[in-house]
Amino acid sequence: MSKNVSNPLADLDEALRTIFEAREVTFTFHRKRLEFGLANSVFSSAGVDKGSALLLRYLNEHRPASDQMGEGQRILDLGCGHGTLGIVLKALDPSRQVTFVDRDALALGYTSHNLDRNGMADGTEVTGSLGLDDVKTQPFDLVVSNLPGKVGPEVLTAMVDGSGALLAETAGSGRNPTLAVVVVAPLAEEVAEYFEHPLFGEVIRKGNKAHQVFIANVVAGADIDADSIDAADRGSSFDDGIYDRSSADFSLGRTEWSATTVRGIDEYDNLSFATRQACRVLRKLPSEKAVVVNPGQGHRAVVAALNGHDVRTVASRDLLSLKSTARVFSENGLKAPNQVHAISLPDEVLADTSLMVINVSGSGAHHIRWLAHEVTRYLDFGQRRTVLVTGKASTMGRFEAGWLRRRKGRIVVDRSERGFRALAYSGGS
Repeated sequence: MSKNVSNPLADLDEALRTIFEAREVTFTFHRKRLEFGLANSVFSSAGVDKGSALLLRYLNEHRPASDQMGEGQRILDLGCGHGTLGIVLKALDPSRQVTFVDRDALALGYTSHNLDRNGMADGTEVTGSLGLDDVKTQPFDLVVSNLPGKVGPEVLTAMVDGSGALLAETAGSGRNPTLAVVVVAPLAEEVAEYFEHPLFGEVIRKGNKAHQVFIANVVAGADIDADSIDAADRGSSFDDGIYDRSSADFSLGRTEWSATTVRGIDEYDNLSFATRQACRVLRKLPSEKAVVVNPGQGHRAVVAALNGHDVRTVASRDLLSLKSTARVFSENGLKAPNQVHAISLPDEVLADTSLMVINVSGSGAHHIRWLAHEVTRYLDFGQRRTVLVTGKASTMGRFEAGWLRRRKGRIVVDRSERGFRALAYSGGS
């Protein structure tokens, strides 16, 4: 059994904020002026999303008269991003207990940072969750969400139905639990069908050409059918297959493996050229204790294990990637490695391994700075070790010229193919 060996917040320190922060903005709602740091590669990095602002407006206008937006409410901000929805609701009434969840560790780090900068960390919890899978069972009065637009209907259904079933645990005894979501207009009719479920009472729907808001109370004692109970089983939606894309066999030379792949991550049916190069280099390197960073579907990690490397840990910002990788190991009869859901590797992982396999997925300046940050920490930790870095050839060239050549180590393997490059670098103190 693998385990999570890291706090998903990973202490978003000044160095990481310098790498990722896109801008600082202010947002005023009902005379509450709030400050938000926004990160590159987290949803709505240019400013507070207009859909979130619309949801807050309509939720405030249509709150139940007896509830007044829920003094003392227990609120879940599902897919919190930078924490905008939950932080605004907390600012309107500091007595509220707010739980923030997201699958992206960088989003969680910025939510925690934004809570601190607005002086509202008390009475809050920030934790990683793939949808509702990892949400601790507790009664909530309100679930709010800016629903993601690209996850597919199965995931959206699980988020809406699962939230309704979660809120049903609170319904009755004078409590009036509410689900309030906003979605981009092209998905509005699809989401409207989800609210036809018997879990929900009267549904308020309002919006504009860009976004639609749905606000619905959950009916006490609703007849929840078997399908709804399954959707609300917050520990099993990944295992139930709602993220699955396909099952396929893969091979590279004499290395063969199978994988059930997931939506939203590349390489669901074919290996990228970057992965092909990385796997070929892995076969040439001496067996090492390894950490695989940004494992994607899990191909690099499983190939490393099948070629004699002791894969101790896989690390990613994305919980879906970690769960997919663990499953690929299981499907191929391998012991699943420990999982680190974090922005940056913790010291115990740096100390425990001698090979880092790391992939940089983007070409922006913040991707290269993050890559340099992680590789520097790894090589400088205290012993000689090897780093295998993969990515677009142009990105790798900038990384090598701007940082790698300044070090005293050496490149031991360097392969390129069709605009992608993998290089293994031996260094350390």
